[in-house]
Amino acid sequence: AISSVDTDNIGAARGLIRRVLDLGHRRIAVVYGHCEADYLYWVERLEGYRLALQDYGLPCDSWLILPAASHADAVDAGGQDSARVAGTFAARI
Repeated sequence: AISSVDTDNIGAARGLIRRVLDLGHRRIAVVYGHCEADYLYWVERLEGYRLALQDYGLPCDSWLILPAASHADAVDAGGQDSARVAGTFAARI
């Protein structure tokens, strides 16, 4: 028998974002590494993020999905809009 452990990336991301939304935050950025877009866990976590926003009737704004090597890079990438971000979800392991 082979044992394994798997992560519910969609459910975990959705639950986390829902919790932040429950706290009243509405503009939550997603930061991910440049190469991560090719990995299934990133796709699943982004789906959880989108579903949580959908649960609350909020749009998924593309300017809040930022490829970056660090939070500082994400702030730079967001430009003036970064001042409007209420929270950041780092979708990385």
